[in-house]
Amino acid sequence: MSAASDPPRPASPGLVLALVLALVVIVYARVVDAPFVSDDRSIILDGSLARAAHPLSDYFSPFWMRSYFRPLTTLSYRMDYLLAADSAFGYHATNVVLHTLNAALLFVWVRRLGAGLLETAGITLLWAVHPCVTETVCWISARTDALAFACVLGAMLVWPEPPLRRTWRAVMAALLVFLGLLAKEVALVAVAVMLARDAVRGGWRALHPRRVLPLALAVAAYTALRWRALHGLAPTVVPRAPQPWLTLASVGSYVKISLRMRPAYLIGLPTEVDAGMIALGVVACVATTALVVVLVRRRDGARLSAVVLAVVALLPVLHIVPFPSHTLVADRYLYVPLAGVAAWVALAATGMTGRPRRVLLGLVPLAAVFLVLATWRRVDDWRDEVRFWLVSTRDASARDPMPVMNLAAVLAREQRCDRAVDLLRPLASRSTITGDRAPYQDARLNLVACLSQTGQHGEALAIARDLVQRSPDDPDTLRGLGVAAMSAQRFDEARAAFRRLMAVDPTNHDAPAWLELAAAASARLSPVAAQDATDIERVIWLQRTGADHEAGVAWRAILASPGVSPATARLAAGYLLERGPLDLARVAVQAVDERSREGATLRVALEARVRVDRQIDLARPLLATLAERELE
Repeated sequence: MSAASDPPRPASPGLVLALVLALVVIVYARVVDAPFVSDDRSIILDGSLARAAHPLSDYFSPFWMRSYFRPLTTLSYRMDYLLAADSAFGYHATNVVLHTLNAALLFVWVRRLGAGLLETAGITLLWAVHPCVTETVCWISARTDALAFACVLGAMLVWPEPPLRRTWRAVMAALLVFLGLLAKEVALVAVAVMLARDAVRGGWRALHPRRVLPLALAVAAYTALRWRALHGLAPTVVPRAPQPWLTLASVGSYVKISLRMRPAYLIGLPTEVDAGMIALGVVACVATTALVVVLVRRRDGARLSAVVLAVVALLPVLHIVPFPSHTLVADRYLYVPLAGVAAWVALAATGMTGRPRRVLLGLVPLAAVFLVLATWRRVDDWRDEVRFWLVSTRDASARDPMPVMNLAAVLAREQRCDRAVDLLRPLASRSTITGDRAPYQDARLNLVACLSQTGQHGEALAIARDLVQRSPDDPDTLRGLGVAAMSAQRFDEARAAFRRLMAVDPTNHDAPAWLELAAAASARLSPVAAQDATDIERVIWLQRTGADHEAGVAWRAILASPGVSPATARLAAGYLLERGPLDLARVAVQAVDERSREGATLRVALEARVRVDRQIDLARPLLATLAERELE
């Protein structure tokens, strides 16, 4: 027989998987240059568990906001810090590696369920590059879902087929479930998938005690550790609409966002429900229930596993049981459910023949192009924090203060407190109650910080005092008043606020240092001491007390004097690039010899500062629109 008549050789599954994973890496590789965004700063940069060595038992404490228990995730941040310190590169690289691993594991699991090679490859790629999963991949704080899903897929792959022959496989699956639960509660879906498939394929007799007992022990151990860590802590209270409308609206919203090409960071409010989303949620619930009934009657364990993965993974975030979420729905909560949907589609496509199958497989490359382009654009959003919050604020509900507050915080960090104040003033004047906290307290505290930074100390102190009067035992308001008073050189008031803070919150380790700083600054910046201090010594103390406006004025006078030494210019440039006005930072940098290593480094930092400042100026119309919207 001639070579031309030989049948074509089937594609190698390993080669196909390698091509899929290569595309996934290409799409997400650019995110390693992204900065820390939003909660990353409080969890990693300000979190002691990530930045310092602690006993292992400390990682089994509440995770952020005192509402979550995720020891494995916290430990992963610690490992990243040991490798990358304060560089976001290492943290993002870990997220990309986890997502790529999950794509590989999903490919293997769907193939094991019985899907064809092309169907599995196409659907795995569509899931991996879907815009809704970008939040989990690009946001370091959302690693919980990716880490838990890796354990879920691992558990489902090692879970033994009935009847049980190798007990060690059941034990290994239970161990992976336990580790997944330590990353996030969604890992419980693995237990539901494995037991549902066994029950459908072999009846309830297939649930042998030697199969079920290791899983039960894993869940019990996790429950005990979680109860020990969270027992007695007051839960975070978030207002929400009445049930069951909120749950149905959540279902409808998840269906909607899974079909759109432009993801968003903050989607809806739990206090508001839309009639259209409720209707869509009803349709989705009825259709899913009917599908489950059909699969159970057919004893189709493979497709039922995919449906259970999608449904059970979504149940915890449907507001059936209240949980501390500021938004109605979120893209990251679809990370695991979309994988279940992808697996079901792959199995359904494998069962097709003839023209329908060819049409469906032909649509996969076209869909992949659209998804890659949308995800590519969304990755760009995550790579630029100013752009990210501009987009998030533009797309969010006008009644949601969170994106505006975060945008203002970014503007303040980029030394554009003038723009931040314009956004925060309307929020600070609102009277809507958010949770159990004072009206828009966070916005008012941020406004106090921005006013202090721009030298508007009278208004800053007035707002801070009003906050303390409203909440005299709130550590945040006391800290805000103390910092504002120290910035305004009112050291007696600052010391009083810090003493009160130590009394109401003895665990606050920063309060004693602030109190000591206020006392030392009071002595060093007094009129008598100022006569003996040099200009450099005085400006350094102004910097230490947070008097950025006054420090900038002092640096301007120093740099304007003749004969400024290179050391003084370097000192001024380092501070002004981080905390001072751009025009003055440019003057300081130009005074440093550009041929020196320090000069080259400072000029690179200056160019980055100029780019961000130009970007903020270009967004001036949008910022003005947002400020007007908040006033309505």
